[in-house]
Amino acid sequence: MEDSYILKIANLNVDYVTRGSVVHAVSDVSLSIPAGKLTAIVGESGCGKSTLTTALLHYGMGQRRGAILYQDKDILKLKGEELRKFRWSEISMVFQASQSALNPVMRVGEQFIETYREHDRKVSKKAIVEKASQLLEYVRLDPKRVLQSYPHELSGGMKQRVMIALSLLLDPKVVILDEPTTALDVITQDAIFDILLKINREFNTTMILVTHDFGIVAKVADYVAVMYAGQVVEYNDVRRVFKRPQHPYTKGLIESTPSLLSNNEEISEIDGTPPDLRNKPQGCVFHPRCPIARPICSREIPAARIEGDGMVACHAYGHPLYAQESNIEKVGG
Repeated sequence: MEDSYILKIANLNVDYVTRGSVVHAVSDVSLSIPAGKLTAIVGESGCGKSTLTTALLHYGMGQRRGAILYQDKDILKLKGEELRKFRWSEISMVFQASQSALNPVMRVGEQFIETYREHDRKVSKKAIVEKASQLLEYVRLDPKRVLQSYPHELSGGMKQRVMIALSLLLDPKVVILDEPTTALDVITQDAIFDILLKINREFNTTMILVTHDFGIVAKVADYVAVMYAGQVVEYNDVRRVFKRPQHPYTKGLIESTPSLLSNNEEISEIDGTPPDLRNKPQGCVFHPRCPIARPICSREIPAARIEGDGMVACHAYGHPLYAQESNIEKVGG
């Protein structure tokens, strides 16, 4: 892979301790994020996507082990004022529920001013408002109206665009997008992703998209990491993953995504349900649902194997079923 990396995650584990048990939300994840690209993290609900990305900002209450290197600085070792200044100025986040991410009793303009002054109190209010106005115009909003509005006076799509503008306020190098179009209609979703791709291309902003929708991944992502039960099971250039998926879980996700080209195509499904993260299966965590599982799959954890410029963690790597090419247009439109 010729791209340079802005983030390197090494052997990251995130555990949540509950009464009488431990939830292994992220297990031994190693992943490098290319600079200036849009990398999607995809998987079923509860697979650890959001836990992984919030760890990049050192959010959350989980116990963490491993390292997250940002320009050779380990984020997990940042504390206090250094950590506070790092958040939003280096890596920012557009949270899933824009309705609850904005303060309901503050005008939007006040929230831009407060966010900026938490990092730099020397900048004038006028300069902050000017920058906020430019960003709001960039995301196709009227700054005069929006800056004077309370969140409840804006639609869901408008609030989501406000959050995108707010995430860019301090010129971060990386923006994390956690299901940024949840509960929005299809037309608004497309408009949001048009804006995000424009930001990615014109500002060279690295983006990490958290989603369960492989159709969106096919449309917007450069790279994709597939997560299952807290682990990354496949990672590669998005076209390679769609053209020839090398993990049975990846293949199952693609084949369970409705086609945009035909209403007659039968949609398959992955048998079974995801495992309890407090008590994961021995060996490969996917083997109870895998259509090509072998005895070794229930005994040994598969090692990560290099697949072109990416990786795959599967004992059945090279199985004839996964040597055949898939049709990327199936979900890519």
